[in-house]
Order: sequence, then C-alpha cells, then structure tokens
Amino acid sequence: MAETYLSKRNKEKLTVGGYAFRFDKRSSNDPELLFWRCDQKLCKARIHTRNWEVVHEIGDHQHAPNLPKVEADKALNRMKSQAHTTRDATRQILADVHDGLSQATVLSLPSKFSMTRSIQRQRQRNNLPRLPATLAELGQIPEDMKVLTDGTTFLANDSGRGADRILLFATPDGLRLLFEQKDWFADGTFKVAPGYFSQVYSIHVLYMGSTIPVVFALLPSKSRATYDRLLQALVTLRPGIAPSTLMTDFERAAVSAFDETFPGLQLTGCHFHLAQNVWRHIQDHGLATVYRDEEEFAKLMRMLPALAYLPPADVENAFETVFDPTSAFWDARAQPIIDYFEDTYIGRPRRRGPRHQPMFAVQMWNLHERTLADNAKSNNSVEGFHNAFQGLLGAHSPSLWRLIAALKKEQILVQADITRLLAGQAPAPKRRKYRDLQVRAKRIDHCAIQCWPAWLDRHNGRSGLHLHVLDHFSAFSHPGDFNVPARPLFMFSRQ
Repeated sequence: MAETYLSKRNKEKLTVGGYAFRFDKRSSNDPELLFWRCDQKLCKARIHTRNWEVVHEIGDHQHAPNLPKVEADKALNRMKSQAHTTRDATRQILADVHDGLSQATVLSLPSKFSMTRSIQRQRQRNNLPRLPATLAELGQIPEDMKVLTDGTTFLANDSGRGADRILLFATPDGLRLLFEQKDWFADGTFKVAPGYFSQVYSIHVLYMGSTIPVVFALLPSKSRATYDRLLQALVTLRPGIAPSTLMTDFERAAVSAFDETFPGLQLTGCHFHLAQNVWRHIQDHGLATVYRDEEEFAKLMRMLPALAYLPPADVENAFETVFDPTSAFWDARAQPIIDYFEDTYIGRPRRRGPRHQPMFAVQMWNLHERTLADNAKSNNSVEGFHNAFQGLLGAHSPSLWRLIAALKKEQILVQADITRLLAGQAPAPKRRKYRDLQVRAKRIDHCAIQCWPAWLDRHNGRSGLHLHVLDHFSAFSHPGDFNVPARPLFMFSRQ
C-alpha cells in the first residue's frame, strides 16, 4: 500500500518504493481513482491509485529512487505538526525530528538554521508570541494557555507585567477543594521552573486519603513579599479559605507568610527536610567523608533529627545533655553543625531566663504527637509528585509555553484521579518494597514512643534517659536501613 504525507506547501504526496509522487487530479469517471505524477521535474512516470492501492503504472522513472529524501520530507512534516500542536521548545522539536533517522536521511534534511526558522514561522502563524529575554518583557499569555481543552479556566490569576510577575494556575474545582479540605501540603521545586521564574510552587490537599495537587504557581523569587502576594491572590479567588494544618519545608519566608495569612494555622515541618538540612551542613563543613567512615560521628549527627521523637517538653533538656562537651558522644568537629541546629531549631541560651526564640519552634518539627496519631511526618507525597511531573515534562528549565502545556496535561490526570476516588476506586498501591519499609518504620516509631513511660521509670534522671532514647532512634536512622543512601539522615517514615 502506498503511504501519504504532506509536502512543504501542505500538498498531499504519495511514496511508493522510494519514489515520491504529487497529486495530479481525480478521475472524472471514477471519484475513487486518483492520478499521481512523479515529484521529480521532467520525469514522465505516473501512477493511478484506488483506496491508496496502486492499480496502474505509466512510464519508467528517469532517476533512481531516493528513500532518504522521502524520509526527510516525512520528518519535516512531523516537525511542523509538533510545532503546531505542542509548546515544546525548538531544541526539543529538533531532537525529536532527528530521533531514529539514518545518516543518509539526516543529510537530506535542511540545515539546522533553516529548520529552526521553519518552526518559528509555524508558531508565528499560530499567533504564539516569541518568548522575550526577561520576565519584565513578557506580554499576554496566549488564550489557549489560559484554559484546558474543555474550556475550563486554568490560569486563575496573573499579577500582570513586570519583573515580579506571578502566574497562578488552578481550576474552579481545585479552588473548591482548597476551600473544603483543611489539611494542606506545600512545597516548591526549581528543577522544572522556566528561566524567568525561581520556582514552581504547588499546594496539595488531603482528599479521601490521597494527596491531590490543586494549585500551581510560578513564582519569581522566594521572598516573603512573593509568598504574601501568592496567598493574598488565593484568598481573593476563594474568600474564606482557612486551612487547619499545613506541612511544608523549613523555608522561613513561606512559613511566615502562611502563619500571618491564616491565624491559628498549625504549621508542621517535613521531617525529611529537617534531616536533609542537617546533612547539607555536614557537607558544607567538609564532614561528609567523616560521617560515612566514622560511625560514632554519624550517630551523633543522627541524634539531631532524632530529637523530633521526644516529647516537646523534653527536647531542650535532651539537647543540652546529649550535645554537651562532657557527653560520651561528643566530637568537637560537630560543633558548627550543632551550633546551626541550636540557632535554627532550639534557640540560643540567654545568660538568664529562657532561650532566644529559634527560627522554627520545636512544636513545628516535633514528631511525638504526630507519631502517636499516625499522621504524616514528611512531604514525600509532594516530593513524589514533583519527580513524576518532571518525568512528564522531560526537561530541566523548560520554556514557559512547554511548562504550561505540561501543567495542563497534569491537571487532566489530577481530574481523572479525583473521578476515580469519587467512584470508590482505591489509589494505586505502593510498590511492595516501600509498603514493607513503611510498615517497619511505623512499628519502630510506635515502639520507641510508647516505651517512653517505661524508660522514664527505669531512669532516675532524664539525662540517661535522653541518651538512651536518642541512641535508640539513631541506631535505626542509618541510611542503609531504608535503602536510601542519597538521603543519609532520612529518619523513619516514608509517609
């Protein structure tokens, strides 16, 4: 059977045995009979087709077949179609065009410059504006980028032209869920942010046992003012939103903005980020090798995030006991990391009276009550979403148009997930390896927490108790215990 494709001028062409034919005319006596002539000038070869089957050949070709040229024309046709129907970056389209082509076919393509210009012309015909050099120069967002394929509003708020522009994407149903569901999770990622923006920030809600993304915001910075503007936009879009709980990472600007915008909000810190922050400071001070090679030093460092499992009232006393130079675990090389943790999460001591307020209060990062209530300890579901979305996007730092197109696709998947939940379908099960790790982690957590009163009875003073409990937790927090060596301070739960 013959194969058809479009020419550079969008004329129908036919390929048979490495020869290309142009459409000539239709038979006046038989509408299904089509006449074709060879694509090469001066060549007298002709064919007749019916239902794309060759039924008659006239004359011989005066040249050899050129299959690479035919394949190159098909590739160019696909290139134009991709430029017309997607927001993929020009470089991505060029890569897709060349994928799988033979060397002979590649040599039959126009120059890279010519193909780039062709893609740009195609997009200009689609009225898709070229992206400027800076965010301040970015004009109107194309209308088809503001809505989903069914016409649902997706660009909920655009702060307007300027270097501090914010683009907030959410559907009306997403904003409704944001209003109805009181448990929120929030985090940002820079990996998929276009060059104009600092991060893509997402807000998720706990809905029917699943974490659902409902807001995607392109933010120009991580400043307090930027987060204030984002949250005020949400309050304006859906008056009355008032989350009860929020889990986020330890980013001071975001935490402060949420705390002030929503009085009474219970802020909880992601335990993975707490441990990760300690690990970063170990690396920053050149102690990563020491951590990996010396178990006693590693145990001392793991005891810092392990403080989260003690009752809040015992955290300060435990810190003073365990991380004192007279402690059996003490290592002077750890002093800079201990100082960082004290300043950020405990509070520096005064000469008299209570300690200074830390950057993040103990209640925000403590896990004692969360463990007993079997509540989430980390933002792993949000981290997992960011990783999955990056896979859908297929690129770091994509163009703005490509990112928005990917967000629209992601929103379709989100809506499908909600539909399945409403129909009573269970979420996709986790892989058995991770289910087993989660069960084991919960068992360890509950055992240690519930043993607290018994441990208390067996110790005359809390000093020995603190050492015993933190030693217990740090023994289970080794990275190999959870098969996650890239996250060496990740504590128990993978919730």
